[in-house]
Amino acid sequence: MLDVVDGRHIPFMPYVPAEMAMAYAAPVAVLGVASCPNTMAGCTNTNYSLNPSHLLSVTWNVTLSEHEAQHGALLTAFMHETFYNETVPTDRDARLIVTFDGQEMVNRTLYEATLPTQRVERLNVPLPPTFEGQHQITFQIKAIDNIITRTWSKMAFFGDLNLQAGNSTIPLDVESAWYRNEHPTNSSKASYFASSNANWRLDNIVDGVLFRWGAPSNASIEDHAAFVAWLCGSIDRPCIEVYWGNLQWNPPSGNMSDHVAFLQATAEHTDGLIVWRLDNQQHNSSGGYYAENRLALSTAPILSMYPAFVPATEGWYQSWTFTANATGALNLTFDDSFTSSEVLDRMSVKVYVNGTLVHEHDPGESGVQAPISLAVNASESVEIRVETLDSFGSLVWWVEVDGTLADQALTRASMTYDAGGGAYSTAIYFLMRAAFLGLDLSPYT
Repeated sequence: MLDVVDGRHIPFMPYVPAEMAMAYAAPVAVLGVASCPNTMAGCTNTNYSLNPSHLLSVTWNVTLSEHEAQHGALLTAFMHETFYNETVPTDRDARLIVTFDGQEMVNRTLYEATLPTQRVERLNVPLPPTFEGQHQITFQIKAIDNIITRTWSKMAFFGDLNLQAGNSTIPLDVESAWYRNEHPTNSSKASYFASSNANWRLDNIVDGVLFRWGAPSNASIEDHAAFVAWLCGSIDRPCIEVYWGNLQWNPPSGNMSDHVAFLQATAEHTDGLIVWRLDNQQHNSSGGYYAENRLALSTAPILSMYPAFVPATEGWYQSWTFTANATGALNLTFDDSFTSSEVLDRMSVKVYVNGTLVHEHDPGESGVQAPISLAVNASESVEIRVETLDSFGSLVWWVEVDGTLADQALTRASMTYDAGGGAYSTAIYFLMRAAFLGLDLSPYT
C-alpha cells in the first residue's frame, strides 16, 4: 500500500485547497456535468454537455412550527462551483436557481468574473414568512439559451446547508435529500451528477486532511470560522489548516486583527495549524541563507545571492549604504547570474542618493546591465539595494556590484550592511511566533 513502508503505517494526509477538502472530505450535494478533453474516448457533446432541457436538482422537505415560520428564515450554505471560465462564449449562461415552495428566491449566473480567492462562497438566502407545516427547498443548476458543451467544467458542490428559523437551526441533510437527474436529450447518465458525494468521499480512507482556506480579510472572517467548524466537525480524523506566511499565493488583504480572528477560529475548530513559508529569516535578518553576501571567488564589495533550491520571499532585501567621502563621479559596474537566460520581475537592483531613486534595473534580464556613472557630492548618502519582487525557487541568483567614487575603489569596510523583509511577511512572522509561543496577541488586534 502507498502508506505502508517496511511494514510500518505512514499516515497519509493530502494537502488540498479548501474547496477540494469540501468536495472530497465533507458531506456535500453535487449538481453538474463532467467535462472531458477532446482526446478522451467517448468525449462527445451528447454525453458531456449541459443542455437547457436537462434538470439537475436537489430538494429538501422541511417542517416548520408556527414560531419558526411566521418571521421568515435564512437559508445558508457553502458553495464551490467550477462553472466560471473567462473564455466561455457570451451567448450562453449557467444559473443557480433556489426555490422555496416553488417560488424563486435566487436566480443568478454562475459565469461571474469575480470569485472568492478560496473559491468557496457563502450563500445567504432570506426566505419569506410562511405558514406552519411542511415546505420544500430546491437547488437547481440550469443552462440558459444554449448548450454548454463538453469542454467546459460544469459542477457545483453545496455543503453546510442550514435553515435558521426563529431560534432554531434546521440542518438539511444531503444524504436524505431528493435528487432529480433528468436529461431527455440522451440516454447516458454517467457524466451527469445529482447526488451526494458519499461514493467518493475520502475522509475514511486517508489519515486526515490538510487544507488551505486563503488570505484573511475582514469580509471573510465569519465565513472562515463557519467553514472550518463545519469541515473539521464533519471529519473524524485530523483536520489541519495550512496557512501561507508570505504573499506567494495570497493577495494582500485584511490587517493583523483579521489574522488574529482567523487564528482564533483555527485554534477552536481544527486539530492544528501549519504555517508554510513563514519567513523565519526574520529571527536574525543579518545572517542565514537569505543574507548570503560573499562568494569565495568574488572580489566585488557588494554581492547579493540566494543559494539553489531556496524559495525566495517577496520583499526581502539586502542593502549597502555609505556616505560619500569626496565629490566626484560614482561609477558602478554590474554582473549577475542571468547573462544568457531571462527570468523577469523577480529581483530588482536599485541605487539611491540621499533617499532618491537614481537607478533601477532587473538582473533577471538576459545579458549584463551596462555600467552607470552618477555625480555625487561629499557627505551624500548612497544606498545600493537588491530586493526580491516575487517568490521563486530552484534557481541560483547572485548580483555583484563594483565601482569607484572619485577614482577611489569602493570598499566593503566603508559600508553599512542591512537585510530584512517586506512589511507583510515581517508582520506575519512576529504574529505567528507570538501565537506559537502562547504569547498575548492583543498587540496585533
